[in-house]
Order: sequence, then structure tokens, then C-alpha cells
Amino acid sequence: MLTMQSMLFALAGYLSGGIMYSYIIPRLVFGKDVRAAAQDRNPGATNAGIACGPAVGILCGALDVLKAFCPVFAAGCLGLMEGWSAVPIAIAPVLGHAFSPMLHFSGGKAITTVFGALLGLLPWHPLGIVLALITLGAILLIRNHALAVSTSALIFMLASSLMYRSNAPMRAVAWLMGLVLIYKHFREAHAYIVQLRDERRRAV
Repeated sequence: MLTMQSMLFALAGYLSGGIMYSYIIPRLVFGKDVRAAAQDRNPGATNAGIACGPAVGILCGALDVLKAFCPVFAAGCLGLMEGWSAVPIAIAPVLGHAFSPMLHFSGGKAITTVFGALLGLLPWHPLGIVLALITLGAILLIRNHALAVSTSALIFMLASSLMYRSNAPMRAVAWLMGLVLIYKHFREAHAYIVQLRDERRRAV
């Protein structure tokens, strides 16, 4: 059951997630728009690091994790991450980052904020550890980053269904996060698959 308190945490999480540190810090400190400098036009920590140096990238990445971790963890400490109220609270920072009101409801690819929100679920739910292990394996096996993330998100969704057979809200959290990751990486992953297909056809 959703309470006023849980809805307020979800709203706070969305607004927190919508603060695009990887866009703001390079813009204010270096006068650079990381979207213009990046091939994928993503206002994320990796591109901030490429444009402004590794220290800036690490700082932006840490802030992107914390902006999702803090509201979710705080809600958990208050006992709000039980039942269906956990779903909007956990997914809100991810949606805020992926569809930021700061950037006209465009945003980043949400990888760091997904991990931040999942870290906020610890120690109650180990979904973050599961996704991290799956993602690491996918990145080692799949050369293309977007396809690796999309594949790991799909496996994560299936794994969560097995882990939480009797916990529908946690399954919903995992599936919604996985769908956001797949959506935000779909175009690049699809382009890579088409490229591979065309290369194989030319090789025949």
C-alpha cells in the first residue's frame, strides 16, 4: 500500500535522480557540454571523464550513485521498502536520471543510478550484487558495451524472477530497472547487431 510518506520519498528520489551532475559540473567548471563532445550524446560520468579528465569522471560517477542511493537507503531505514511502496521509491531516481526534467526529460543511460538504487536496497535485498556480477560477465564476453548492458539487464530480470518468486514488488523493481537499461541502450545495441549481420553477409 502506498502511503503519503512513500510517495514523498518517490518524488524526492525522482528529483534527486534528475540532477545531472555529469552535465552540470563540466559545464560550470570547464565550460563543456559533454553531450556535444560524446559520440553517443550521453550526459554521463564516462563522457564527463573523457571530456574533462578522470577525476571529474569519478566525481560525477560517485554523485550519480549517491543521488540514487541516499533516498532509497533512507526509505529502507524508515521501513518504507516493504511491499509495493518499495517499487516507486526504488525506481524513481533511475527514472529521474534517464528522463531528467533538467534536460527536457532526456537524460543519461542510468547505469550508475541503477547501481546506486540497488546499493540502497542493501542489506535487505542483494539485487545490486547480482546485477554487478552479471554485468561484469557480459562485458567480458561481449565486445559492444550497449549490447553487454542490454544482455545483462535481460539476464538480471530473469534471475530476479527466480530469486523473488514470492516477492512480487522486488521482481517489479528488477524488471522496471532492467527495462529502463534496455530502452536506453537499445539504439546502440541494435545498430551493433545490424553491423555484425551486414559484415557476415559480406563475408559469405
